[in-house]
Amino acid sequence: MCYLNRKLFYSIQLQALCDHQGKYLDIFVGFPGSVHDSRVLRNSPIYLKALYPPEGYHILGNGGYPCLIQLISLVTPFREPLQNEVQRHFNHHHAKAQSIVERSFGSLKTQWRSLFFKALEVKPEFAPEVITCCTILHNICLTNGDIMEPEEVQPDEDDPVDQHVRDSQNEDQTRDRLAAVVSAPNSDDFPPALRQHDYL
Repeated sequence: MCYLNRKLFYSIQLQALCDHQGKYLDIFVGFPGSVHDSRVLRNSPIYLKALYPPEGYHILGNGGYPCLIQLISLVTPFREPLQNEVQRHFNHHHAKAQSIVERSFGSLKTQWRSLFFKALEVKPEFAPEVITCCTILHNICLTNGDIMEPEEVQPDEDDPVDQHVRDSQNEDQTRDRLAAVVSAPNSDDFPPALRQHDYL
C-alpha cells in the first residue's frame, strides 16, 4: 500500500538532478510513491555524502524540498504569500530555470513511452533498474543529439509542500541574496557562481 501515491496510483520515486541541458547528473530511485520528496532527499547519497554541488554553486529545487545550505546548497522558491516584488521576480526566474528538469522528465517519458505511459510490468524490486537504465540511455541520446523534444511540461502546481520543514535564518539569507542578484537591473553582472545552477 505504501506504493500508492497521492494521485491514487502505484508508483516509485525518481529523484533526479539535471544540468542546464536536461542531462541527468545524479539519480536516486526506489522509494515508494507515498514518500515525500524531502524524505527521499534526506536519504539519498547526494545529501548524506554531500556529493554535489561544488562550493559556491546551488541546486534549484521545487517547493516540495526544503531550502538548505547544509549539507548541500539547495535553493527553493519563496513560499506564498510573497512579501515583495523581489521575491516574485526571483520565483519567476526560479520556475523558468527549474522547468528544465520537468522537460527532462517529459523527454524521458516520450523516449520510452511504451514503458512509462502504462503500468510498468516488472516486479517492484526490479523497477529501479529499468528506470536507471532509461536515464542512462536518455543521457546517451542527449549527448548524440538523438532525443525528441516534448511539448513544454508545466510544473505540477499541486505538489505538496512539507509544512514541517522551516527555513532557517541562514537559508533565508542565502535565498534573499540570490533574489537580490536576480532582480538586479543587469543580470549579466551576476558573479559566475550565481549563474551556475543545476535542477532537482
